[in-house]
This record gives sequence, structure tokens and C-alpha cells, in this order.
Amino acid sequence: MDTSSRTSPPETPPSPSAAVPVPRIRVLYHGRGTAFVALLLKNLALVTLSLGFYYPWAKTNLRRYLWQNFEINGYRLEYTGTGGEIFRGYLKVYGIYVSIVILISQCSRFIPNEFVPILQAGLAALVAAFIPLLVFNSLRYLASRTRYRGIHLNLMSGRADYLGTTYLGVLLSVLTAGLYYPVLKNQQRKIIFEHLRYGNLAFEYSAKNGEILSCFLKGLILSVLTAGLYSFKAIADFKNLALSGIKLDRARTELSLTGMDVFTLSFGWLAVAILTLGIGIPWFQMFSFQLIASRVEFHGLVDFEKVIAIRDTAGAGGNSAADAFDIDLGVA
Repeated sequence: MDTSSRTSPPETPPSPSAAVPVPRIRVLYHGRGTAFVALLLKNLALVTLSLGFYYPWAKTNLRRYLWQNFEINGYRLEYTGTGGEIFRGYLKVYGIYVSIVILISQCSRFIPNEFVPILQAGLAALVAAFIPLLVFNSLRYLASRTRYRGIHLNLMSGRADYLGTTYLGVLLSVLTAGLYYPVLKNQQRKIIFEHLRYGNLAFEYSAKNGEILSCFLKGLILSVLTAGLYSFKAIADFKNLALSGIKLDRARTELSLTGMDVFTLSFGWLAVAILTLGIGIPWFQMFSFQLIASRVEFHGLVDFEKVIAIRDTAGAGGNSAADAFDIDLGVA
């Protein structure tokens, strides 16, 4: 019998369970204690021999080492800043500082002595008001000098939102005895990430203020009830909530710190410092980066074909000023 005219049975549509799994990409950190110690000793020697003038280049070498040892999907991060940029930033900062000192000195000659402390307090308050600006400009500089697969990050907008949110948030934190502070930090992260770009691609930040506050209050209450024992788990949960779900194109972050991780990172350095008389601290720093990197995953991929390079030429003045005022940015 001729079967050539028979029609083939219809194909069964793929079931949802047969969908292509989302790629999961881990972050790796390749830094090693021996190489890190060698870099620190080299920087220390050159800073000492140059009477401190080599410091901006030492800081640049440190950042370059830390950045280039982070690997994401087979590609390393790059730090493209230079010591010369930071050195010029320091010159500007110290030029402004000297000008302020001279201004105070000259003004004190024409006003009664009892008003000099008021003038000094006013200038101190003015400097404090500039700290959020220094933080934002410093983060903008670091973003603009961070490159991945030949494309730089950039943070060319959001300054006004960041400053307004910070000033209001500090006031509300004072009025609420600190309870508003976690919300302030979340709003600051949201502004930074939602204005951060990888080339022309925008990031998305998903943590909600209500979720952050609820997580903070839960951790605070349970930490008090357990005499602080729950605090490590509370910190891990808080950081996981805040830093998971950050999206870039089809890629989404997943942070999975544990309470034991937080305990290790918080007190491990102290144990190492005591047992090795401080010699082992650089090795522990490299271990810390490796531990944190191992807890970070990206779910999904970025379509790099549609990324267009956009270069921000932000100056290093804000970064140098933040360093001069010892403002902790959480990075080198």
C-alpha cells in the first residue's frame, strides 16, 4: 500500500519543563596572598623612599591588582585609572584646604575672638555637608575607571537625587533614632545602581524599602533576644536581600552569604592577626575576597552585541578628597 501520501503526526509542543535552563555564572577571585604581600611591600618601599609622593601610584597598583583578579564568565575586570589622576586630585584638595586655612586665619584677625569658634564650627558643618558629594563623585570616578570586556561603567547622572535623598535621610534617621538609616542606605543604593550604566545598558535595582526595613527590624529584635548570636545571620540576610536581584539586561545577581560567612569575615582577621602577629592578614584579605566572590552568581546572560561603549571622563578630585577625609567607600 502506498504510504507516501500519509501525513506525519503533529509535533508535540515543548512542555514548560523542557525550557532551556537559565545559565548560572559564578564569580571567581584569583588573588593570592604571596603576590599581594609582594605588592604591598613594593608599595611600602616606594612610598617611604619618595617621602609619600608615590602614594597615588601605590593606590592605583593596589586597585589594579584587586580588580584584575575578579573573573566573570571567563573575563577579568580591569582598573584603568592612573596615579597621575589621583595625584592631581590631591593637589586640588590640598589647595582648597590651604585656602580655607588662610581664610580662617585672615577672618580671625577682623572678628572678636569669641566668634572664631562659631566660624570654625560653621566651616566644619559646610565640609560635612560636602561629604555626600565627595562620596558620589568618588563612586563615579571608580565606575568610570572600571572596564569589563572592553566596556567601561559610567555614572554620569543622579548626583542631585543622591544629595537630596542623603540630606533628607540623615534628618529622618536622627528623628527616628536611627531606624530610618537602613532605608536611607537602600535609597542610596537604588539611586546609584539605577543611574549606573555598562556602556549604554542600564542596571535595575529591586530591593524595596519596606522589605529592607522589615528585614532590619527582624534581625535587630532577634539579635537582642539571642544576646547577639543571631546578628551574623541577620547581617547575611540583610546583605543578600539588598544585593540580590540587581539586573543588567537578562542577567540578575544572586548573593548567598551565610551567618557563618559573616562571622568568619568579622572575626577571622582578628584570629589570624593574633596567631600570626599580623603577618597573615594579607592572606586573610585574599581569602575574604575569594569567599565573597564564591557567594555571588549571575543568573542569565548579557547580550554584549547590543552594548555600545560610552566613556565617562570623570576627574579623580572627589576620590582623592574622600581618601583625604578618610571616608570609607567599601573599596580600595
